[in-house]
Formats: sequence, structure tokens, C-alpha cells
Amino acid sequence: MEYEPLAPKPAPVYSQGFRYNGTLTVKGIPRFEPSEVRRLIFEPKGATPDQLYEWRLETQRTATRPWLEAQTRHYGMELRPRDSYQKDELRNLLREESLKPDFTDIRRQYRAFYNGSFEKVKAEWEAQCAAYKESCFSGRRQADFDNLATLEEKLNFDIDMFMETYYSSRETLPSPMLFRGINFDVVMEAVAQVPGLYSQKSGNDFQKCLFVGWDKKEVKQACKEYLTLAKENATARRLRIKQSHALSHEKKVDRAIAWRMLAHQEYLERRSRERGNHMIEGSYVVEMTFRRANREEYTPERQFMDIRATTYPGVYEATFNFTPAMEGVMVLAETEEAVQKWISFFEPDPAQAPAPTTSNNSEPQAGSKRKKNQTNDGENGSSAGPNAKRMRAASPHVLEGYSTYFMRWRGRVGIPLYKDTYRNEEGEGFVYFLESNKAQFIIDEVKVPLLADATKGYKVSDQPKFTASKWAS
Repeated sequence: MEYEPLAPKPAPVYSQGFRYNGTLTVKGIPRFEPSEVRRLIFEPKGATPDQLYEWRLETQRTATRPWLEAQTRHYGMELRPRDSYQKDELRNLLREESLKPDFTDIRRQYRAFYNGSFEKVKAEWEAQCAAYKESCFSGRRQADFDNLATLEEKLNFDIDMFMETYYSSRETLPSPMLFRGINFDVVMEAVAQVPGLYSQKSGNDFQKCLFVGWDKKEVKQACKEYLTLAKENATARRLRIKQSHALSHEKKVDRAIAWRMLAHQEYLERRSRERGNHMIEGSYVVEMTFRRANREEYTPERQFMDIRATTYPGVYEATFNFTPAMEGVMVLAETEEAVQKWISFFEPDPAQAPAPTTSNNSEPQAGSKRKKNQTNDGENGSSAGPNAKRMRAASPHVLEGYSTYFMRWRGRVGIPLYKDTYRNEEGEGFVYFLESNKAQFIIDEVKVPLLADATKGYKVSDQPKFTASKWAS
């Protein structure tokens, strides 16, 4: 057997700016008796200073601007069309109206309703109440209420029935109870109507809740403990989100690296079917490990190194991008002498530079100590100028199956803890190429802040793919 749906709780009926739920109100403010209105808007005559002080305090609390607006509506006053009235203007208008003989007539409250419209509003409210009352008396509403699983579901189903069931006696729920997913304002209003019962909101956003209990101190303590736990949960949640994002990025990086390695495998298969000498020139994808840098800054789509042969036999120039660690250009050869000879075409030997002279045979003026230190610093290689001294590379390692190339590099080096911030530097090191096919390399002894280990390169093409950077530029 199918039952008719349960009637909802009666909802207030709105009409002509009034709210009717058995009593007419304007923005929740009912009609005050005429004598009370006059008492609040007229200063009492013959009052003592203390009485006058008490009256002003009461007026400030009660006769507010919303209250004055509501009383003008309740007493049928027709105000001129305006956006808003000041508090003093409303008080003066209400004073003038209160002096009229018919001010006490209750029928003034219904002037805003046209013929029969208030009777329709009242009939709609009474019909809702009757249907709801019949639904409650049928017993089905109580049965549906009892079948609900949680207190929140019961509270949202029928707050009056909930308060009657659980908060008509202190013994039913003696300790503070926590509620989530409810209409906080409605519940707090219902709690305020029960003598000795307290409520307090706690938490923010998705952790927002309401505690209800008979002991005010216990309610406050429960809120305090909940806030402490909520902060711990929020910290743990942020950590989980951060870890989840990091794991997601790691997987993305791994997929990108796997995709790039696929190009290397295809190159090896293609090269195995071709004949010819194996040369180091070509395009390489690189793999590296960072320190003191966000993993998110590593974008495998752009890390590369392109090697090109120069006009000098056995000397190569490479354009590299190892961001965020470093990027720039390097010169490679199997001997250090070949590298230095190629570089000397663009940079004169500082030992052959003419000695500085002074005009008019005058003695050089003694500069400040700070300027001398700046000059010495430049001579000691702190600048990145063409004649600055470099950190000498250590002896190369002996790697079985690899051929060793000496290299010098210059470019931009990333600064730890400062994203997208670089400084110009240059240095030396060694590149070890796989002897069998020159399709892989390892760069070691490059001391830059963000590189943790050796950089590995995997060849994907015999032809460079990116725009070349020149040592001379």
C-alpha cells in the first residue's frame, strides 16, 4: 500500500513585504503596542537623570533603524519612494503618525494588503499547519523519524520532533553533542528556546560544526578540543595533498622520461641497420638529479644537449639546457690543448695582453681598500669574464667502455631556493661517451649547486634539433 507523501513543516508565507507564520512580522520584527512605540520614540517628561540615561540605553538597543522601518510598515504608513531613510527621519515620521487619533487602530496593520489578500495568506498558513498536524497524528512521521540512522538526519527531518525527543530532558543527552551538515541558524534558534541548553559553532569550511549541550563550560571545552584536532587534521590533509601532487608529478615525469627514452631506443634500432662511423655529434635527451630545487621545476620536454662539429678537427661545440640547474654552451675535444686552441680564436691570451699605462707619466693613484679587493676578486675568478680564471677540473675517471672528452663550459647557473634566478659562470669537466656507438654520455665533475649527481645523455638523432649557441657569443 502506497502512502501519501508526508506534509512538510509549515513554511512562512511572504506577501507585501510581510512574513506570516501566525504573526505578521517585517524582517523578523513584530508589531509593538502603540503605547510601547510612543514610549520608545518620545523622551519621557519629568524623568530623573538616571531614568533618562536608562531610557536612552533601551532606545539605542531597541529603536534601531530596522525596528523603526518595521513599525512604519506595521502602522500602515505610506513613505515617499526613496532608496533609504535615515534613522532620525524615520523617528520623526513615526512621532507625527503616533499623534493621530487612529494610531491605535489594529486595522492600520493590514493597509498594505489589498482586498482579501491577507485572508488568502492566513488561509495558506493554516492549511499548511493542518496538513502537518494530520501528518504528525498519523504516526507515520514518527515512524519515519525513528527509521533515520543519524542524529543529523533526524534533525534535518523535523527539528521540533528532534528537540522533543532528545532535549526535553537532561538525562537523554547529558554530554555535548557534535552536529554537521545542518542549518546552523535554525538549530541555534531552536536551542535558544530551550531553557538551560547551549550551542556554539566551531571550525571553518568543511570542518564547520555545532556543539549542543546543557553545560556551557563543557560546550566551550568541547569546541576548544575540536579546534585543536581540526588544526591537526588540516595540517595532515595539506600534507597528503602535497604528497599526492608530488606523486602525480613524479609519475608525469617518469612517463615523459619513458617517452623520451623510447626515441632513444628507436634511434638505436635505426642506427643498427645503417652503416657508417659513429660520431658524437647529434641531439641528446638528458636525465639528471637535482638538489635543493623543486622537482616540479624539472620539465623533461626541454632538457637536451645538441653537439655540432666545428671547423677545427676533433673539436665540438655543444648547446645544452639542464634547467633549472644550468644552461649554456660547451666546447669538447679529446685533449685539453685542442679545446684551449679553439677558444683562443675568440679570447686572447691574458698573458700577452699589454700592461696598463698611466697618462702623463703619473703614478697610479692609490684606491680605496674596497676597490682593491674588487680588482683582486676579479683576478681570482669570481667574475665570469672571458679572462677570468676557472676552477681547474680534477683528473678524469677511468670508465671501462667509455672514451673521455675534456670540456669547458660557460652559461647560466641556477641559484638554490630562488626560482628562475641565475648567475653567469664557467667551468671545466669531462664528458664520457659510450665507446661502442657514441649514443650515450655521462657528464661528471661539474660543480653547480643544483646538480646532485652525474648527468646522463641519450642520443635520439644524428642531427642537432635546436638552435645553436656559440662560444664567441
